[in-house]
Amino acid sequence: ATEAQDTLGSLYSNGDQLDVKANATAAAFWFQKAIDNVCNTTTASSCPASARSKYGLGLLYVEGKLRDDGITKAADWIEESAKEGCGIAQHSLGALYFSGEWIPQDYTMAVHWYQQAAAQNISESQDSLGFMYMNGLGGLQQNYTTAAGWFRLAAIAGNDEAQGYLGFLFYNGYGVPQNDALAACLFQLSAQEGYKDSQNYLAEMIQEGRAGSLKRESSGKIIEVETGDCL
Repeated sequence: ATEAQDTLGSLYSNGDQLDVKANATAAAFWFQKAIDNVCNTTTASSCPASARSKYGLGLLYVEGKLRDDGITKAADWIEESAKEGCGIAQHSLGALYFSGEWIPQDYTMAVHWYQQAAAQNISESQDSLGFMYMNGLGGLQQNYTTAAGWFRLAAIAGNDEAQGYLGFLFYNGYGVPQNDALAACLFQLSAQEGYKDSQNYLAEMIQEGRAGSLKRESSGKIIEVETGDCL
């Protein structure tokens, strides 16, 4: 029952699936049902759905779909979900601490929750940890090599921002051997997904004649690359 209630909450939260129209009130109702249901059972399998529902409720407040005491409830629900082990909630809580938009900014706490989520292979947190190491934030000593390791994990998972950041490290030789071919490939991979910074760096490399490894069709159009081409 808890899984079904959580699924209904997600359907109403997102809309446009199975002909269900988005309805924040209905989403909140079913998420709350899932949360309440787990309080009356000791079945371990119910816990993941409960954690997802708490995250779903928090997200409704963050996105402004629910407004009653939104700041407090957004952070509270997401934190509860994160503490129950929901990886995407752990990343979101880290992002809240990083931005300081909903709760007091705290880079150390951001790192803590990014680490929890990254351990569950949440690529957004792997990318965020790379950023924290690259810039020496949250009590971490600046370390480009460690940053590259985190960016690589996220890049392999298809995270376009991480692909761009890893390209930036190869472009400059920060923490990795300088390599124009890899930088161009990673920038192209990221740019294909619409990441603006990578589009700009790739254009700069082409203008400087440093992107000679790019494959082109006979018409001159650049052939798209895949993750395996670069990593």
